[in-house]
Amino acid sequence: MKHMFTLLGCVAALGLISSCKKDDTKTKTDLLTAHPWKITAYTLETTTGTNPTTSRDIYAQSASCAKDNFQTFNKDGIWVQDEGLTKCSTTAPQQISSHWDLTSSETKLTLDTEVYDLVALSENTMMLRLTQTNGSTTSVSSITLGAF
Repeated sequence: MKHMFTLLGCVAALGLISSCKKDDTKTKTDLLTAHPWKITAYTLETTTGTNPTTSRDIYAQSASCAKDNFQTFNKDGIWVQDEGLTKCSTTAPQQISSHWDLTSSETKLTLDTEVYDLVALSENTMMLRLTQTNGSTTSVSSITLGAF
């Protein structure tokens, strides 16, 4: 009988320990600000009127000096764009700072004055979409960033 009470005491203690487990759920702000981000894919789809949609792989067409650029999102709302190790222009500043904000229940990411749909965000990947309309032309930019 004494062993049964000891066993029940151990089970109860384990239950208390597991119920006190820290919640590891990260907010979108936590994920966004955890580390720098680098563009890994960028496509642009354009539709004008009833014409077929054209698609361009902007990332593939980018100069190699632009592919090492990265973005950092600070918790204070400052967004830093860094030229990386290889600058495309020696006269360009190494970093440019602006503001970022999550809005619309954290489904929109505002970068300076552009408002992107936050399509997906995990610890390693961020996917953004920007839709712009000018007259009868609609352009959709789809951008994937990887954490590094």
